[in-house]
Amino acid sequence: MRFYLLLLCSLMVLWAQNSDILVEVDSSRWSPDTRSIVIADVEYAIQPLVSPSLRTDSAAEHRANWWILRPKARTDRKTWDLAHELVANNPTILYAEPDYTKIDMPTLESFQRGDCDENGYSSDWDYPSPRVFAWHLGDAHSQLKSVRGKDSSEAKIRIAHLDTGYDPQHVSLPKYLRTDLQRNFVEGENPYSAVDPAIGGVLNQPGHGTSTLALLAGNYVSRPQDAYYDYVGAAPFAEIVPVRISSTVILFQSSSLVQALYYIISANCDVLSMSMGGVPSKFWAEAVNDAYEHGIVLVTAAGNSVGCLPTTELVWPARFNRVIAVCGATYKGTPYFKYGMFDFKMQGNFGPQELMGSAIASYTPNVPWANRGCGTSFDYDGAGTSAATPQVAGAVALWLEKYRDYRYDHPWQRVNAVRKALFSTADKSYGESAKYYGNGILRAKRALDVAPFKDPNPIPQDSVRFPILGLLLGWRTENPTPEQSMLEVEVLRLRYNSPTLQKIFQEIEANQKITTTQRQEIKATILQMPECSDTLAKQLQALE
Repeated sequence: MRFYLLLLCSLMVLWAQNSDILVEVDSSRWSPDTRSIVIADVEYAIQPLVSPSLRTDSAAEHRANWWILRPKARTDRKTWDLAHELVANNPTILYAEPDYTKIDMPTLESFQRGDCDENGYSSDWDYPSPRVFAWHLGDAHSQLKSVRGKDSSEAKIRIAHLDTGYDPQHVSLPKYLRTDLQRNFVEGENPYSAVDPAIGGVLNQPGHGTSTLALLAGNYVSRPQDAYYDYVGAAPFAEIVPVRISSTVILFQSSSLVQALYYIISANCDVLSMSMGGVPSKFWAEAVNDAYEHGIVLVTAAGNSVGCLPTTELVWPARFNRVIAVCGATYKGTPYFKYGMFDFKMQGNFGPQELMGSAIASYTPNVPWANRGCGTSFDYDGAGTSAATPQVAGAVALWLEKYRDYRYDHPWQRVNAVRKALFSTADKSYGESAKYYGNGILRAKRALDVAPFKDPNPIPQDSVRFPILGLLLGWRTENPTPEQSMLEVEVLRLRYNSPTLQKIFQEIEANQKITTTQRQEIKATILQMPECSDTLAKQLQALE
């Protein structure tokens, strides 16, 4: 039954795609008064991608050379082909990519249930016996409870929480929720309300944001049945800026994350906690770079798979080096990964190995999961790397709070300092730690003992590059043309949807060479994918 549900999800996403296109223009030649453009006989309305109206400071710098094109009529042409035509015929447009993308067999976490009964632990994974509410906070695990300190009147560390929204009535609602700064970047909704509208249906995940928010900064809860009388969040005294960017954890749309990242820059946030992910976007890479250079510590989920689909690798933006990717570790410290292709149980993503230098793990599954619309109810089987991510983001906020008076020469130096504190102290004693956990499993108390330092070198800028495509098609990879850059992004998105491509490209990356057999297999696989653009198909068909 679940297989058919996942297949249905895939087909519905394909059907629901529109033809919005994100573009980067040459500001020196582009007229900001341009309001429409015609591509393949379809008129597109043109709007700023990063709107000053949704910022806290309209004078703050933003990407004035980024625009979004919205079609006034539907077309059967594939959006990537329209993007290529747009760039080829308009010298002022430097780059273009579809805003929406097809993602096969999405890895869906808990749907909102129809009742408020509390689920027990999942027997698929380790858990404490007898039951211990919020065991993940203890000294034997994340150590968060020992270091979150006491509330004070000092200025608060500010955490941006990007998710599906929040339940304003749940007992776990953070003490310092900045409702005056809340924003919503879901198209068609109230831009100034991040409240979860609780709309169910295929793909939608009402309640997800309420649950991750509780783990991040949840308020004091009284649970006599568990003898638990304490705060449930990792950093309960931090300020939280709630931002709704999607109705599901799968980010099918690139623009909402771009808009949210520039918003949290303008809102002077210190930390980002985001238990969401998707496929690559050039605009994501540049927004991540800008957030890093403004000193925001970006913490995002590694992603999940079901039956090893659509991928067991890190998803974007967790794949970026300037982002802390959060993987999963179980109650006993074993990897949150043990099921194969024919077992439809959710598990956490990791790898490839060259990306794990920016990864760390924390605890999931079987952690508290606040039930939206249920007042005081928590399940005990909270799961996914979604549950691990707020723990790491909370630890980041606690470290920044402890060393708030330290002064850096550049904003990005504090990002490097907190990364060093977390990474150098994480527990690396478990088997295959580097493979599954990157730098190890979170140990917050140890991390807070590491004093700040001024790293003289920033982390290299992130980009969305795929030089293997140049190797495949026979072009120089150092300075790709706009068309080549667009083809690289398209193939990376196709890779996300294809286990076959993932396997072949992993082999090529490991060996740094490509064989004739691999070249032909890549060609055959991509040409069979219905979302492959005609532009890419022509390039592949020319291969011997």
